[in-house]
Amino acid sequence: MGGEGHGPRQLSATEVAALTGGRLLGPDGARITAIAPLERARPDELSFVATAKYKDALAQSRAGVVLCTAEFADAPGPRTRIVVAQPHEALLALLPVLYPEAAWMPGIHPTAVIGRGATWSDPVAIGPHVVLGQDVRLGKNVRIGAGCVLGDGVVVGDDVQLFPQVTCYSGTVLGDRVIAHAGARLGSDGFGYVPGGHGRAHRKIPAPRSTTWSRSPITCTSASAASSRRWRGSPAARTWATRCSWAARSASRITSPSAAA
Repeated sequence: MGGEGHGPRQLSATEVAALTGGRLLGPDGARITAIAPLERARPDELSFVATAKYKDALAQSRAGVVLCTAEFADAPGPRTRIVVAQPHEALLALLPVLYPEAAWMPGIHPTAVIGRGATWSDPVAIGPHVVLGQDVRLGKNVRIGAGCVLGDGVVVGDDVQLFPQVTCYSGTVLGDRVIAHAGARLGSDGFGYVPGGHGRAHRKIPAPRSTTWSRSPITCTSASAASSRRWRGSPAARTWATRCSWAARSASRITSPSAAA
């Protein structure tokens, strides 16, 4: 179910219905400021239900507004419902309104270390203690968070955002509109090896460094150059990103993205 947190503005139930293209049922006086899971949502928050698995949670929810399919239009629970075909997709119309992206200021922080031959197309924002290796190339509207390290020869496309502590190994290539979340490591060696046998040590298979991601959030802790592929925001890319995100959270309980654009 949806994430939690409070946005900067309110939406009435009528406005939610208009944004999502849904059908409003019940009182229209509810106003919501955030999105939360059914079991934790408060009267000023919106939640949603799409499967029978959450029917009991719906019945006990205190949410002010609930997005639901027609199957749950009359089910026990909060009185104000907005009936839509796909509740998950309907949320996409609300997220930018309740949680707009923060404005960013271009500039180079004085603590950034810029390697010889590094170039960029303004505007860019390079944060504190960022390290750019030699011959790094950055496109327009690139935002690099505190503590990121980009090795020699890294190429970054337009409209890319690297959250703090992202590492791009030498030769990594990022396409346009990539988001790499905090702690991502891109372009590292793969996990393959050649068994030694007859008492000899296993030998690691090094991977070429040139790795390209494009137009997708990077959502797992480490992306190997061995799995290099050019992503174009396809369903396969989104599925792989989701699986990586789940694996990373299971392993470390931290959302530390990296690998599928």
